[in-house]
Amino acid sequence: MLRGAHRRGVLMAQGREVVVRADTPTVPVGVDGESVHLSAPVRCTVRPGALRVRLPRERPGVRPPAARLDWASLWALALGRPLTSHRDGGEVAGRPPVPPEAGVHPRPRRSPEQGAADGAPRPAGPAGRTPRGHRR
Repeated sequence: MLRGAHRRGVLMAQGREVVVRADTPTVPVGVDGESVHLSAPVRCTVRPGALRVRLPRERPGVRPPAARLDWASLWALALGRPLTSHRDGGEVAGRPPVPPEAGVHPRPRRSPEQGAADGAPRPAGPAGRTPRGHRR
């Protein structure tokens, strides 16, 4: 809606319904690009999911989707280490890249007092569990 007679800006508001009242019996309205006259008051309602808009995937101005995180990258991110992608040949958390088909994720090296072994990558946890041990 334009603000007043000066038309300096557009007023935006949110709501489920808009009612337009007028001093005249009909109001000129644009519907699907055509001008029609509707009897006043004009009641417009918003129904979630009623209008389906399809847009082409390759339309201008759309960023490419972000790369998916693999387990090694997720662990590095959780441990606060620098995050780079295996796909671009980088290292994750200062270790050489782990092939995605290996099914392993790096664990931090621990001292013998902490009960660690050799600090080598270990296979992922049991099926049906997330890295923190919670069921999916």
